[in-house]
Amino acid sequence: MELDENIQTALKDLLYGRASMYEFLALIFKEPVKENFKGLSAKFLPVLKNIVQEDDDENLKKGITFLEEYIAYENEKDESELCHIFNKTYTSLFYLGMNSVPATASGAMSPGGTMKQEPWEYVMNIYKRWKFTPPANFLEPEDHLYVQMKFLEKLSTFCASSLDNVEALQSGIKDSLDVINQLLKWSDLFQGLVNKRYLISKYDCKLYLAASYIYNGFLHYDKKIMESVQSQLGEYGAIYEK
Repeated sequence: MELDENIQTALKDLLYGRASMYEFLALIFKEPVKENFKGLSAKFLPVLKNIVQEDDDENLKKGITFLEEYIAYENEKDESELCHIFNKTYTSLFYLGMNSVPATASGAMSPGGTMKQEPWEYVMNIYKRWKFTPPANFLEPEDHLYVQMKFLEKLSTFCASSLDNVEALQSGIKDSLDVINQLLKWSDLFQGLVNKRYLISKYDCKLYLAASYIYNGFLHYDKKIMESVQSQLGEYGAIYEK
């Protein structure tokens, strides 16, 4: 069973677009971002504003506001100064002390923040189905936000290249939704903790605050979109089965 050409074109644009958004978030959550990050946020700002016009999500709107504040801040800094700020802020938020924000599903959802518990096993089983392995030089557990963002990026790219195989496409969308639903179990917590740390520490750089809101809001938006695509593919398949 194959999709007609118009549907394939629309889906390809959608799937590559969401892959780019997950790639952007993965870059932010992986480590303190590098010199070549400057200017990238401004490229994604119009995309986010278009999403908000389509889906009036409060988290996305707040994320856009914080991202605009970050972009203005970024424009006043040179790249070497930004790198120093990224390193200081990222390390303080996600690594230093008892009040650091867990960036792994197990760290957020398991008692005492124990690593590699049920949330880790859940995503590992999905990764294995798709023969996905995190980059070898990334030493954090596989349920880290960076790894899950990279998986969603890769899976969306796979779906975009599998439009001639509806069964494979449906399988990719199903597992995308499974990971999204797992992430949504702690996305509010993650966003709230990042926000709390910003209020306490009063960081000037709003990048990670913006990213936490955009991440949470985009997950909710993407879930709705992928559920709609999943439903439409099911209806499309039913037409061909008659």
